[in-house]
Amino acid sequence: MFRFITAGLALLLVAATRPALAAEAFLQHPALSADGELVYFTAQGDIWVADTAGRAPARRLTDNIAHEDMPLPSPDGSLLAFRSFRHGNADLFVMPSAGGAATRLSFSTDGELPLAWYPDGQALLVTTRRQDPQAPCLYRIGIDGSQPERVAGPDHDSQLYACWAGGTDDIIYTRGPGDEQRKRHKGQDSFDLWRLQEGRHSPLVTTRGRDAWPACSPDGSVLYWTSDRSGCDNIWMMQLPDGEPRQMTDFSDDGPQFLRMSSGGDWLACSVFGSLWLMDTKSQAMRELHIELATEPKHEQLTSERWQDRASELAVSPNGNYFAIVLQGDIYLLKNPDAYEEQPDQDLSTARLLVGSPGRDWQLSWHHEGRSICYVSDRTGEYDIYMFDLATGEERQLTKTPEDEALPLWSPVDGRICYYRGNHELRVLDSEGDAADDILISRAEHRIGPFGGDARWSPDGAWLAYSYAPVAWSSDVFITASSGGEEHNVTLTPDSEYGPQWSGDGSYLGFSFSSRDDYSNEFGARARLLPLDRTEYLYDAELLFPEDRPEQEETEAGDEAAADDEAADAKGDEEEGDEVAEVLIDFDEIENRSETLPDWGGEAQLELLSPDGSVAILTMLSEGSQLAALDTFSGDFELLGKGRYSSLQFNEDGSRLYGLNSGAISYIDLKGSSVAGQGGYPAGAMLTTDVRVLRRQSFREMWRILRDNFYDPEMHGTDWEAVKRKYEPMLESVVTPEEYNQLMEHFVGELAASHSWFFSPGESGDGPYDGGGSLGIELDEDYSGPGWLVARVIRGTPAWEHGSELYPGDLIEAVNGEELSAASQRDRLLRNTEGELLRLQVRSGEAALAALREQAAEEADEDEEIAEPEATREVLIIPASPWEMYGPQYEQWVRDNRAVVTELSGGRVAYQHIEGMDFRSLARFRRELYSLHRDSEALIIDVRFNGGGDIYAQLYDILTSPLLFRTRTRFGETRSAPEWRWQGPVVVLINAWSYSDAEDFAHMMQEQQLATIVGEDTGGNVIAVSGVKLLDGSFFGLPLEGWYRLDGRNMEGFGCPADIFVEIDPNALAEGRDNQLEAAVATLLSQLGGKSAANLE
Repeated sequence: MFRFITAGLALLLVAATRPALAAEAFLQHPALSADGELVYFTAQGDIWVADTAGRAPARRLTDNIAHEDMPLPSPDGSLLAFRSFRHGNADLFVMPSAGGAATRLSFSTDGELPLAWYPDGQALLVTTRRQDPQAPCLYRIGIDGSQPERVAGPDHDSQLYACWAGGTDDIIYTRGPGDEQRKRHKGQDSFDLWRLQEGRHSPLVTTRGRDAWPACSPDGSVLYWTSDRSGCDNIWMMQLPDGEPRQMTDFSDDGPQFLRMSSGGDWLACSVFGSLWLMDTKSQAMRELHIELATEPKHEQLTSERWQDRASELAVSPNGNYFAIVLQGDIYLLKNPDAYEEQPDQDLSTARLLVGSPGRDWQLSWHHEGRSICYVSDRTGEYDIYMFDLATGEERQLTKTPEDEALPLWSPVDGRICYYRGNHELRVLDSEGDAADDILISRAEHRIGPFGGDARWSPDGAWLAYSYAPVAWSSDVFITASSGGEEHNVTLTPDSEYGPQWSGDGSYLGFSFSSRDDYSNEFGARARLLPLDRTEYLYDAELLFPEDRPEQEETEAGDEAAADDEAADAKGDEEEGDEVAEVLIDFDEIENRSETLPDWGGEAQLELLSPDGSVAILTMLSEGSQLAALDTFSGDFELLGKGRYSSLQFNEDGSRLYGLNSGAISYIDLKGSSVAGQGGYPAGAMLTTDVRVLRRQSFREMWRILRDNFYDPEMHGTDWEAVKRKYEPMLESVVTPEEYNQLMEHFVGELAASHSWFFSPGESGDGPYDGGGSLGIELDEDYSGPGWLVARVIRGTPAWEHGSELYPGDLIEAVNGEELSAASQRDRLLRNTEGELLRLQVRSGEAALAALREQAAEEADEDEEIAEPEATREVLIIPASPWEMYGPQYEQWVRDNRAVVTELSGGRVAYQHIEGMDFRSLARFRRELYSLHRDSEALIIDVRFNGGGDIYAQLYDILTSPLLFRTRTRFGETRSAPEWRWQGPVVVLINAWSYSDAEDFAHMMQEQQLATIVGEDTGGNVIAVSGVKLLDGSFFGLPLEGWYRLDGRNMEGFGCPADIFVEIDPNALAEGRDNQLEAAVATLLSQLGGKSAANLE
């Protein structure tokens, strides 16, 4: 429902339903012709044009398989600019607006977003990064393909959607970290509107909500934009320069986005959740455009292809004759070629379909007799357990509950199945009995969504071992009788123990554990082995060995009795061979009996124990992923193969290890812990994939996982059932992977939660994709050419390396023989040059000439006359990839900040930036605090642009450790204990990009009164999160745990407020100054006063 509001009175009230949920297409990014009669827009990955009166179907203008969007007609209507991913990056193109061949304008791996045409139609205003490490800024790109020119920046906040406010020296733009789809968020990180007039920036519209997509009248007198200050995106307007904002529409759910004005100023167009709307700026009447696409999508939704060696799951039958595999959510069966006495003349690699449904069928387990398979399927809406009888071909549903069942595992001796119900119950059912026989084994927080759940049967079926976290996140391993009864915690440590594995003879239980290392590594995973019964010790009290003792004379009756005993023993042994040995467990102080397996190369996770417990199969996590075997008695260790193996299992005698390696069925033959041979079995099948069905299943599963596991059971006030009803039909409207991503980003945005991301890895294009090449220099942006004038060389980049040096003041005149004009675009000339040798013709500047003179002097003989260096030189250089530049650029930024702080404070104040809340950054903080700043009096801890992690507690220890003792040697030297103690005043520098654990840290330092918080309030984005992979290959963020201050306030939605609020000034940044950093130094100097003392002991 919506209505139009003017001057506080409703001039026009229109009741309308939202666009039909099963829309024909997902329409976005509208832009209007000057007269408003044509609308250009994005749909199905292409650019289209339609009559706004709806007199004819829309016409496709681009027809590339790659995704293309953001159309923008030129002021005279002759050209159309748009963004295309046909070369793998977001490049800028122009084409005739009526259709035709497109011309590429940009070649950067950073990508561009077109914002507005310059009034003369000769250039475009875009946003891109170029020489901006923190955030994209405004640039001008000419349609002649010349070098982009900076319009604004550098900046700490993104400069995005923009419009002219009457002239090219007056720009209104969107600024901030921002989030286009997150609803109801009121954080400092939301978008604001800023104005750039004659080179000076000033805030124009700033609220704690989203203010974005400005559109200004041609004369610059009236501004329209979208704002969610009323709870939902709506169109607002104001008279410039400082009129009172007025709400123009009253959408109550999804509102207008991507607002654009016709160049004549009479019409506004916007997109509203996959539909296009038009507003007459004179009457303020608004209507939905009914657009019909004239052609069908060029992206096939129904495809058939052979899936070869792409299994996601493997289960080997108990006798080793059959492989059950999962391919894209369906179950297939493959006969083991080695099981044939004589192989038939046919392709044995083609698997046969056993179970296929519109749902996801997976989590396989074989009956111990090999006659049936059990699994879970969500074909009816929730995951239930099913079994398939291979002999009869019949399928039977074993559970039917309103909750998800997961991870069914058949007993090794009978028809019982252990499984998880919901998040809290571990249960056992009898597949051959009555549902009433279902037994509750344990009730606790066993699973969090798709995570957790590692129950394993003992070899005799009498016990179940499993793990869960009885306290916080530290899990323990438990053993409980499979008939129910007392839970026995068999680990009881502050570490996290998980993944129990029984040895085949039931004598040992192995498990993995992770122990937090406070300063070097977040979690060091290792493995332990637990003897389940106490060792029986043998003692010899006889003087002689049995064979040396004198023989006793036997009576005839005695001989007969001995023969009978021997026969009875033989019969007993024969009978015992058919039975599984009873697993004996002594629970008395069992938690103290486990032993850590030898450490062979860092982090390791236990995957499996051999049947006799003599070999542990480990995944080595330290350097990549490798599979290894460890002899649990001798400690002998051998690497078995690289790759991330899964679905591992031994054959009956432990001589062969099966598993999946990158989707292929593999085996490794073992002799002890040594490799005796290895190989694999090809497996594949023809699969017909309906992308719409696949996405629907993934959507439903994602919706359920969020419903059952989102940290707030009230779903942040969202009607979650209504959200499902709203979005599921819209899945039919999206065609390309990019549209699917955009729709699902809207979906997770409904929760108004941070860490709620979605990513589907598919792309519409098929390459080849362009790379880049970086020399490691910054260019003088005021130099008009010809050539490229070097302003700065970044340490650690190709231009810094010996033999390839460039210097500030150098003028690059040619690249590989091509002379550079004033318009030569650097990105075009360096395209795909990563790792390739380039020849640069360079006119040396004064710094280069001085370096060349010094080098010549060092190489010359004592009396040799030194010649003056040539004015030009050739430099051979191998560019790096653009991605390799992040590290050197970051280090340069830190060095620059540290130099500023040292200069402003006279060396009294130390500066430490924490890049991320990870243990690499922690180790660096600790090391540099001691090595660089031990004589400093005060400390700036900068967590701006810090994306989070989990080291707040370790930082707290470093910054708060009290002095407990002092020591003294015989020579009078003293030492404080403990060491590593910071005792001086601290400023924590924050901004709206400080995220997650960086916010935790700032909140902690503020609440504990350990620091003064300077800068901008953080955004309020604090939730513990895990990533989940769906059947269609998509990933999404699952917020699992809310974090609260001690005063009870939820840090999600409540950013850390700065004690001294200092908004970053883009005008200062353009002058090379960081006003937030300056304020932090000034704050500490005022606190220090005249004091002068070292504060690190």
